[in-house]
Amino acid sequence: MSAARAMDFFGLQDRAQRNTVWLVVLYALAVAGIVAAIYLFVLLLFGAPDPAKSRATLWQPNLLLSVAGAVAGVVGLGTAWKTVQLLRGGEVVARMLGGRRLDPATSDPAERRALNVVEEMALAAGLPVPHVYVLDAEEGINAFAAGFGPRDAVIGLTRGALERLSRDELQGVVAHEFSHILYGDMRLNLRLMGVLHGILLLALIGRTLVRAALRGGRVRRRSDRNNPLPLLLAGAGLWVIGSIGVFVAALIKAAVSRQREFLADAAAAQFTRNPAGLASALRKVAAAGALVQDDHAAEASHLFFCNALGRSWVAWFATHPPLQERIRRLEPGGPTTAVAPSPLPARPPTMAGLAPETAIGLAGTVTPAQLELVQAMLAGLPPELPAAARSPAGARGLIYALALTAGGGDPDTRRRQFEMVAADSAASAAMQALGRHLNAIEPLQRLPLVELAAPALRTLPPSEQEAFVRRLDGILRADRRLDLFEYALAMVVRRQLVAAARPAAAVRHRTASAVRAEIETLIAGVARRGRTEEEEIRRAFETGLARLGWQAKGPPADPAVEEIDAALEQLAEAAHEIRRRILLACGDAAAVDGELTSGEYELIRAISEALDCPMPPLAQAAA
Repeated sequence: MSAARAMDFFGLQDRAQRNTVWLVVLYALAVAGIVAAIYLFVLLLFGAPDPAKSRATLWQPNLLLSVAGAVAGVVGLGTAWKTVQLLRGGEVVARMLGGRRLDPATSDPAERRALNVVEEMALAAGLPVPHVYVLDAEEGINAFAAGFGPRDAVIGLTRGALERLSRDELQGVVAHEFSHILYGDMRLNLRLMGVLHGILLLALIGRTLVRAALRGGRVRRRSDRNNPLPLLLAGAGLWVIGSIGVFVAALIKAAVSRQREFLADAAAAQFTRNPAGLASALRKVAAAGALVQDDHAAEASHLFFCNALGRSWVAWFATHPPLQERIRRLEPGGPTTAVAPSPLPARPPTMAGLAPETAIGLAGTVTPAQLELVQAMLAGLPPELPAAARSPAGARGLIYALALTAGGGDPDTRRRQFEMVAADSAASAAMQALGRHLNAIEPLQRLPLVELAAPALRTLPPSEQEAFVRRLDGILRADRRLDLFEYALAMVVRRQLVAAARPAAAVRHRTASAVRAEIETLIAGVARRGRTEEEEIRRAFETGLARLGWQAKGPPADPAVEEIDAALEQLAEAAHEIRRRILLACGDAAAVDGELTSGEYELIRAISEALDCPMPPLAQAAA
């Protein structure tokens, strides 16, 4: 695999979607096999021919239909129940495994180090900062990423990983898990959990029937009534056949997981340019183990960084490649290190002369230069700002302060804005303390601060989140205009909170023409930001549409943020290649002169986040 292929974000997303289709096919084949096995079992158990009647045959269509309906009902209901349960996202999986969500403001050294590593990786990738969960009861060294997409993703770490790994080792493990977030593996993993539960349900029903028959047999030992033997045989048969289904599903899970683990190792080496850190973590796993003892570990085994169930004696069932093979690939000269050097520049691009194609080409990338940029950016911030971002009241105050610092307006407008903030007393106090610190930061540091505040904001109850979003909208609209950053700020906050609570969208639109109205709404919003002359707006709009091969008579009226949100909800259901073209069209509309300003790049970043095509932060100017 070439380095360019490893970093092909849009191609890998579409590959993940195709893998999901294959999963459905394999699932159907497994269910068909179970139907056939139960059909034959029923024939053997209940279909023995009566010598006085005509011979029974193996082909009994009515019986086959009955068996197929019953199996499809049980497996389908089991799969549907588990899938609906998992729709709430990665936090469901983390809690199921006994995880405890880390407080973004924690002062515990090991927890703070883990949160810092996750924050840096998320900001470098342009992803929403995920919640971090620790499995306190697990001493083995392991980790996982779970969720349907970047907005509902979580990172999980065992207590052993938290305490036994160095910072470099932890960074390698976290980079491995972030590759699963970036490249669409998590959605497939959660769907796999739903499939496995449906097939496992037959074995559970069979086991329950066997136990009921054995209990009934003991109770009725002194009586011939209600012979438990048929129930025992039926339960045993379902148990065995259900176990065959689990066997087949385990093979599917192993086949899906192993190659993706090699890819994630290669990506982690590429993200950090430090394969030695990840290799060292794997050596510690080999010495200390990666066992997860929670009862749900088997159900989620394919999510983990390393084999969570102990050694697998049959290679076909192993959800992860052998540790020594993974280490060998990370050593100098191994297959992974051969692709580790990134095709991107050693230094991250800056805003100077940035073309839309270059900007969109950064989607889904993480490089050591980007990590260093984020680390320097965070280190260069006044410490009061990241500290505030990690508490709910401080995060709200920070967002309010960003809105007021960016905006202008007459004294009456400012008074109304401050009155709105005053209704949130705790955040108001934080805002007043932060305003002067924001004057010292660069424009391109603003959106990373918003992303840093998102985890603390997501800990608020839904009603408080909604109240916060409404109040922020009121503050931003008070002067009856939204500049580029204010537009981006409104979009990012709404996506991080309101949209994050919704299930991740599936791909429904395969052509751009299927969502042309929504694309035109989005491009019109971009074309009108930062421009007042109708001729310039028209040229920007038509330039954006030209990227898609379309023509238009003129741009529609300036769409409200809510209209943009509605359009983005539909566009997030387009195939990733369509999303790439949409982002390029937005970039062309924003940069009619061929270059993006910092405000225009922030707006494109906000749109890319809404489309789950994350773009990293950039430096303001060349160093």
